Amino acid sequence: MADGILAIGGLVVSAVSSATSAVQAMAQAKQVFWDPPTEKDDLPNNVEEIIDDLNDEVRKLGSKSKDFKNKVLKNKMKAPSETYLEWVRTVEEIDKQVKDLLDKYDKQSKEEASWWFTSSPDFREDFKKMYEKVKSLGEESNQIKDKMFVDLLPELVVNKEGKNNNFGMREKQIEKILDLLESSKPKKIGILGTVGIGKTTMMRNLNNHEKVTKTFDIVIWLNVSQEGSRENLSREDLLQAIVRRLELNIGGSSNADEIAKRILMELQGRNFLLLLDDVKECFNLKDIGIPESNNGCKIVLTTRLRRVCRSMVDQKIKVTYLSEDEAWKMFQDVLKSPELLEDPNIRKLARKVCKECSGVPLLIKKVASTFRSKDSLRHWSDGLNSWRMWPEKECEGIREMYNMLKFCYDDLDDERRQKCFLYGALYPEGSVINADYLLECWAAEHLLGDFDSITKESLVCGHLVLSYLKVCVIT
Repeated sequence: MADGILAIGGLVVSAVSSATSAVQAMAQAKQVFWDPPTEKDDLPNNVEEIIDDLNDEVRKLGSKSKDFKNKVLKNKMKAPSETYLEWVRTVEEIDKQVKDLLDKYDKQSKEEASWWFTSSPDFREDFKKMYEKVKSLGEESNQIKDKMFVDLLPELVVNKEGKNNNFGMREKQIEKILDLLESSKPKKIGILGTVGIGKTTMMRNLNNHEKVTKTFDIVIWLNVSQEGSRENLSREDLLQAIVRRLELNIGGSSNADEIAKRILMELQGRNFLLLLDDVKECFNLKDIGIPESNNGCKIVLTTRLRRVCRSMVDQKIKVTYLSEDEAWKMFQDVLKSPELLEDPNIRKLARKVCKECSGVPLLIKKVASTFRSKDSLRHWSDGLNSWRMWPEKECEGIREMYNMLKFCYDDLDDERRQKCFLYGALYPEGSVINADYLLECWAAEHLLGDFDSITKESLVCGHLVLSYLKVCVIT
């Protein structure tokens, strides 16, 4: 009996134990079904609480982004770095994603106001991931603030003021130079011509030309000499001009060699165009930090001296006086009075005035500007007579011609050459002068030395003087 009771009791205990196990298993299964396991983090499981935490991080991130943007706006000496700009783009994109997710959540919560919706695993995980992204961007800001800026690059081109006259031959020559700038050779180009012929105007055209901005990383304009001087600026002055153009920090150094090395380092590997205006002496470009590059860099210079071209450039472009038609077109463009020229008598006088300018652009510009105020035939006639009577009667415009001639005269720097140069004033304009006859005249006037007669030595001396004048003055 007792054994039977024990057996029944064992069965009961076993059954209860089995039932208990089953209930526990069902409970575990229920828990797994309704409350899936999640990774441990510091965020609550309630979606609304996660959203609150997310909004806090978004506000903090927005404040940091605004602070950074204000710093960028205030800093005029440096440019924002690509690292910072990429961080800003990511912040703006994340901000948009957060707004889209919140809109989606709000819309669905209104449509499905169910007891289980607020614990929807899809939104909870989405908001948690978004929270981690925003928090990570906030932490990145600590590193970004030390990488926000880079040194500003100088402007690609500093535009030169002045009208870019495109008339006839000049326009063709500018196009020719532009073609040379786009080709692999030559590297160094010289624009050769006398004073007032338009060399600087051509350079200004090049400096401001759209093709140049597309071809080069930077254009450097350098005034190599001062007007009226017979020498280049000093090496130190040229170096300082380049430093200002490149906006280099040389730490107050005045050592020319150190500054040249700093410029060399800055330009090495860069595709630059160097424009050297009015070169009056040959010099070594390395002395001012200009590297010999093979990456498309070009150098263009203007000069009136053939020896400068021979020494410093690979190819020269000679700028000559304007033809009669080109000069007349420029004269009309500067005059800006087409109705005035409808009078055939005034037009005839205007042609004569233009011819007196001898195809020199500088004179044409000055004289045409002066005659612009003359609105009657008498005024034009008086103006032409004043021009021809100078210097007995002062006439605005011809002063420029005198200054040009004086510059050429002074630059000859030799009394014999100067006297031979002035001898040319004895010949009427347009005269055909025989070189041998001219040399005999110079010798007869004792301009070639104290020879009692025309000798072989005097003629040799004359040929040397004439050759020099052709190279340095006559074009």
